[in-house]
Amino acid sequence: MAVSTEDGRIVSYRRLPELVDSLKATALASDAAYWDLYRMMGGKNSMSQWVRHKPAYAGPDYVHFTSAGAKVVGETLSRSFLTYYDFYDLRKTLPAAAVEQSMGR
Repeated sequence: MAVSTEDGRIVSYRRLPELVDSLKATALASDAAYWDLYRMMGGKNSMSQWVRHKPAYAGPDYVHFTSAGAKVVGETLSRSFLTYYDFYDLRKTLPAAAVEQSMGR
């Protein structure tokens, strides 16, 4: 999501990074999965790039994805699930201590 500034620039909502960080912290504290769409898109001020992309990945309202953008998001989320599932599956074959060590615990 983006907003126009007084000088006409399109920028991310000022508090969006804080919101994203709060959502992530809340999800992880609740032992829930979290996938960071904001950072996957490129982070701060990335919506403009999605609007300018050929074909456009986001609409001229700087909020909603186009069909092409939704496809990119969906495919990336799907690949993320598959990657993490493969990691989960691999962890089952390793000693618990090795898993903990590799995760920095």
